[in-house]
Amino acid sequence: MKENHSQEQQKSEPVPLFSSPEAIDDMLHQAFVRLGEHRFAEAATIYQEVLALEPNNIYASFNLGMISQSNGELLRAISCYNTVLEREPDNFQVLYQLANAYRDQGCWANAAANYQKALRQDSSHADIHYNLGIVRYYQGDFESARHDYQQAIELDPSRAESFYNLGIVHFEQGAYGLAIDCYEKALTLQPDDIDILYNLAVTSTAQGNFEAAVGHYLDALKLSPDDAEMYNALGFVYKQLKELEQAKICFHKAITLRPEYGAAYTNLAIIFHTADQNELAIECYSKAIECGHQTESADYMLAALTGSNRDSSPRGYVRDLFDGYAADFDSKLTIELGYNVPLKLREVAEKLLGSNQQFQRVADLGCGTGLIGSHFRDITNHIIGIDLSSKMLDQAAAKGVYDELHSGDINEFLEGYAGRFDLLVAADVLIYLGDLDPFFKSVTGCVEPHGYLLFSIEKLFTPGIRQLQVSGRYAYAREYIFDLAERYGFSVEVCQDINLRKEKGQWLKGSIFALRKINGSTFVGRSGGVRPSQVLDHPFI
Repeated sequence: MKENHSQEQQKSEPVPLFSSPEAIDDMLHQAFVRLGEHRFAEAATIYQEVLALEPNNIYASFNLGMISQSNGELLRAISCYNTVLEREPDNFQVLYQLANAYRDQGCWANAAANYQKALRQDSSHADIHYNLGIVRYYQGDFESARHDYQQAIELDPSRAESFYNLGIVHFEQGAYGLAIDCYEKALTLQPDDIDILYNLAVTSTAQGNFEAAVGHYLDALKLSPDDAEMYNALGFVYKQLKELEQAKICFHKAITLRPEYGAAYTNLAIIFHTADQNELAIECYSKAIECGHQTESADYMLAALTGSNRDSSPRGYVRDLFDGYAADFDSKLTIELGYNVPLKLREVAEKLLGSNQQFQRVADLGCGTGLIGSHFRDITNHIIGIDLSSKMLDQAAAKGVYDELHSGDINEFLEGYAGRFDLLVAADVLIYLGDLDPFFKSVTGCVEPHGYLLFSIEKLFTPGIRQLQVSGRYAYAREYIFDLAERYGFSVEVCQDINLRKEKGQWLKGSIFALRKINGSTFVGRSGGVRPSQVLDHPFI
């Protein structure tokens, strides 16, 4: 609209609106009729006209709020409900709808507060307990959510959704058996529900009951035979059962249903990689990159398979790798693979102690599930653990052997740490670091004068100083470690060749090193190459 600024603007006084109660009642009746005919937009218009005449009309405000909420206009709905509550602060129905609007908006605190106000008016409504459970879940208050869902079930045991959501809460709390009980009750009430079957499968997988998980996935696939995600999940379970051919069939099916399914390509690549079918693994990792799935990790594994080198392992790759190992890491590593590096490191540490009874402060770098902590607890006054994998840290915490546990990258942690340690231990950690200069630089600032760095490596049997292997781990030349020790002010106290663990039936060869910080030494960079070493294994090993 154009304004004519050359003419003097005419001022006008607002004209008051007058309407009789009878006229308002007639308008409300017209709106009610429109609601019955599902002509919601027209009803909303009439309610707005009523509110223009009578701003505090609770009937118009409430019904306009309901229409607005159903249209996703949550701010208007909330405003309308609050208008009613100014007149009737204890109105149960309005409190409930206001809470629902806040829930839909994601304002969890406001939603919870209004559900609780409604419950103070009437605590017998299962729906309110159910919705309050949803809000508490998203607030991360799983214990309160559990209580709310249980209340909803007591009031209405016929509602499958309450059992389903209670199952989710139990899953989040790690109570997998209780979660399965809830899902099974939900399935009884709502047979052939694909989401319930899927959650039963996921929970059975978390329990380690892979056979049950297979059954649930197969039942779900009968209901949804074209579900690529379901086939991918089933393939993962078959892989856990070492039924690799079945796993491959599932991953291929997932890719057939969804040709750009990067996760399925990655899983298929892992199967081929495990079976030493490296050309097929390379092809699948390449496809995963094309699909944009975990491109950094896939590129890293391509480098490993093709003999290329990388400066370091991607954090996401290492974190995901060990998150996947966490549940049965100790038993597989120590029993199936004969892993005893923590014990060998402990033996070295005892000899380093000499007449001293304990180390004062120990840092377990890449602590994993706490195997080092368990072996070193009695010879240290204070021990902390650092790891990228939250699931590994959960396992370590359960052992109760650490004074502190920290999640994060070890180099970043050490660089930001104010204290010092008289012993830093890294068991099977350097094999994921690649270029060790950043690691040694971080350690140098955190080790006490005459303190020790104790670690294991995989041995390199080809020319060079370090190499990313087909396994996705790094192997190092002994000379590389000696060079780093000299440049960063350490003396080599121990260098011992050992069997690390079994891999594909053969012993994996590695070495244990114990380095001691030379008092007053500082890092001096050199541009020269790695010097040949004539140092022999330490005589007391």
